[in-house]
Amino acid sequence: MRLYVCVPLLLGAACGKASKDDVGEPAPAPVAHDALPTPAKAEPFSLAVVEVAEPPKTKRKEFSGITFVTESERFIVSYSRADVYSLFAGRQVRYQGELYEPELQAVVGPHLRPGMVALADPTGEDLYLSISAAQRVCGQVVTGLHPENTKQGGEPFHRFQTRGKTHHLFAQEMPEAGAYQVRLRHLEVNPDFAPAMPVSMAIPVSPVWLDEIKSVDGCIE
Repeated sequence: MRLYVCVPLLLGAACGKASKDDVGEPAPAPVAHDALPTPAKAEPFSLAVVEVAEPPKTKRKEFSGITFVTESERFIVSYSRADVYSLFAGRQVRYQGELYEPELQAVVGPHLRPGMVALADPTGEDLYLSISAAQRVCGQVVTGLHPENTKQGGEPFHRFQTRGKTHHLFAQEMPEAGAYQVRLRHLEVNPDFAPAMPVSMAIPVSPVWLDEIKSVDGCIE
């Protein structure tokens, strides 16, 4: 198993190669960077445990996403159990966030849009230390194969390029090469990562998590 192929494989979620039809309709013109809307205010710098719901066992509509559980509240942060926050499943985190009211029909309960989320008690076995607040950006997905004379020779890679920077790309569904408007979150790699058991993988450089992926004609930088 290789991290660069698909992070959700670590989380028990199915992953696949997405076509441009899967990730959104092409936009009529290039788009520029924009920001997430400002929601209602919530308490910053709080502690919570990340809980990932079990997969539904029946055909009934059940919540199967992710919540942040504090001493007094349970916040809904994602309706997908394979979202990036599942990297910290069962762990206590420090987080900033803002409450918001979902526009569409939703599970009853407070909804939280996380900002920065970081492990409260990281160890050398944790590959990632934190997840940044989300940004809306436009960039280019680049795909290819690693050179044969490298450790990962002949294996596929996905990169995301924006504003002159190249990032190691993670997503629930890997998009094809092309221009996309996305919601991006940076993953902070642990510089002291030292797993107890040897792992056959490459440590990602400048990794990012993408979702809400929409194909566009190009990006205005």
